[in-house]
Amino acid sequence: MKKVFTELSAPSPLEHFLTGDDLIAKARLFAKSRHAGQFRKQPPHPPYFTHVEEVAHLLEEYGVTDPITLASAYLHDTIEDTDTTGDELEKEFGVDVAIIVEDLTHIFKFKTPYEKVMQISHALTLCERGKVIKIADKIVNARSMPDSWSEEKKYRYVVESLGVVNGCRGINSELGALFDREVENLGYDLRSLPDLSQLDQLLSWWRQIPAPSI
Repeated sequence: MKKVFTELSAPSPLEHFLTGDDLIAKARLFAKSRHAGQFRKQPPHPPYFTHVEEVAHLLEEYGVTDPITLASAYLHDTIEDTDTTGDELEKEFGVDVAIIVEDLTHIFKFKTPYEKVMQISHALTLCERGKVIKIADKIVNARSMPDSWSEEKKYRYVVESLGVVNGCRGINSELGALFDREVENLGYDLRSLPDLSQLDQLLSWWRQIPAPSI
């Protein structure tokens, strides 16, 4: 069954000199090199690059053909998890790719519960390309949550991921539906989960987070 994808805006005239498959191939090789030596949390701990490749492949499977989106999918963790800079990405891949990756980068690394909640409101501000990448990223992560996580940690991750995805819906409905199925496959009832893309529910969720010790 052919997937349907809403076409995104065309590249600007000042876009990078690489286009199409050449841009995607270069991004793939760049990401593979920068993530070398990094591994995923879930056993058997495959190379971390397999995560970004799964994100890019999922987008392609669901009808995304835009080279800038696919290149950005391969590169979406390079600033956050390697020593890559936005200026470097702009030089190598053009300003559009650099802006998307910088926008997807977790500036605070979201290490604390408060910072993790911030990603939900941030998702609402992403551009269309960034939103489809973020949904695909959440799908891949939901499929590979570490078995070592407690049930409470898995629940919190699913709820917060759902909030992010809800803030990104409307660009590719089939990707959103796939995320919903992944959540249900994990044993959760979507109807019973809070929707953190709604301000009142986000604030309620925020108030449940234990205050940090001083």
